[in-house]
Formats: sequence, C-alpha cells, structure tokens
Amino acid sequence: MPHSHETLELKPVWSQLSPSPLVFVIIAFGAFTALRAYGFFGPELYDATPVLASFLLMFFLPFASLTREGKEQIGIGAPVSLKWLLIAILAGSLLATALYELGLILYQKGDKNWLSSLAFILQSDDRMPNLSRQAAFFVFSVPAILAAPLGQELFYRGMLEKAARSKWSPVGAACVSAAFFGAAQLLSHGVQRGYHGLQILVAPGAIWFGLMFATGLVFSYLRHKGRSIWTPVVAHAAFNLTLNYYLFYYYLVSEPKTVLPA
Repeated sequence: MPHSHETLELKPVWSQLSPSPLVFVIIAFGAFTALRAYGFFGPELYDATPVLASFLLMFFLPFASLTREGKEQIGIGAPVSLKWLLIAILAGSLLATALYELGLILYQKGDKNWLSSLAFILQSDDRMPNLSRQAAFFVFSVPAILAAPLGQELFYRGMLEKAARSKWSPVGAACVSAAFFGAAQLLSHGVQRGYHGLQILVAPGAIWFGLMFATGLVFSYLRHKGRSIWTPVVAHAAFNLTLNYYLFYYYLVSEPKTVLPA
C-alpha cells in the first residue's frame, strides 16, 4: 500500500526562502550542530552556553516556523495519553540502564566508555568543585530533563521526521531522524579534543552512534503510539535523568570534584 507524503507546513516566509521543508530542517540541523560543536570544541574546554542555546533554539523553531497545521502535524496539540507517558518513562529508564551496563561490560570505566566522556564534560564545569554530590546531581539534571528533551524531540521526532515523510515512508522517516540524532550525539562521545587536535574514537563512536540510533527509533515509536510529541519528550527526560543518576551515584565513585575514574 503506498504511503501518503504529507508536506510539513511552514509559514509562508520560510517556505519562500527554502526549496522544501526538508531542506529547511536540514539547514537548521547544520546550524544547531555547529553551535553545539562550538560548545564542545571552542576556545573553552567545554562551554555549556552554546549547547543550551542550541536546545532552546530547537524548541522555539517549530513555533517560529510552522503554521498552526504544521504544529499539529508534529503532535504539539495532540491529546496526551497517560498510559503512553508511563510507558515512555519506563522505556527511557530501561534504555539508560542498558546503555550504562553495556558501557561497563565493554569498556569498564576507561576512556572509551561513553560515561567517561559525559563525566569529563561535567567535570569541566567550574561549579563542580564547590558542589556536593546531591547538589551537582540536581544542578546538572535540571537542564538534562528540560532543555535537551524539549529541544531535541520537537526537532528530531517532530520537525525532521515529519519533513522526511515527504520523501520516505514512516519507517524510513524515523530512520532518517534517528540517524541525524545519532550523528549529533557523536559530539559528546566519538569525536573528542586531543593533544594534537580533534580525535575520532572509531569503534566506540560507531557503537555509540548505533545505540543513539536505536534510542531515536524507540522515541519515534513512542511518538507514533502515543500520538503526541510530548510522549518522546518524557521518554527522553527519563532517559537523561536515569543516566545522570548512574553517573553521579555509581560511575563517579567519589565526590564529583575528583578526577575522572580510570
């Protein structure tokens, strides 16, 4: 049975400036990823401001660029199912647990473990030495469960996936959004700053991309079944909160201000 290819509804000013909604969204992806990369690899060891800014811009983009019909297309106004919100919380928590355990099985607490990269990012923050474990967990979990899920899900599972439906089937569009999502996550693990410039962790990066690709597909499934974009937002928030819990209370075996575990 052929799939209907419904076009994402952009506001006239944006549709006139771009050859297609998909091109518009891909250009936005490039801009957001460049901003995020500056936070990771700019003059500072790690600067959270550009990263947070990229998430906020992702969140506001649908409201600035889509018509009312476009916002409905990506599930912003859809009714929220309590059943699927609970499933989303469980799914996000289980995914984070699986990623944590797999990282330990493959790499213990070495540099190739994605938790080591996340720990390094956190410990690059000047506030860390002055915070207790509980305070640090709270301070760094708030943006992790608000800015990142809201921005990324409205963009990837919302705008990008819907724009990709103009070219591909629902499954194909979900794979496209998951691939872009996984590629963006390579900035946090897979590409890193070394003594002689940027370095690529080929095997760990490929595994991390695959895991993020699979995670993106789960979020897309939850978006489809729950009908609302807020379902994957909740799943993503539960994922980040659970991963942060493992990071602060299990992976970092002493106070957060200590050096990265070897």
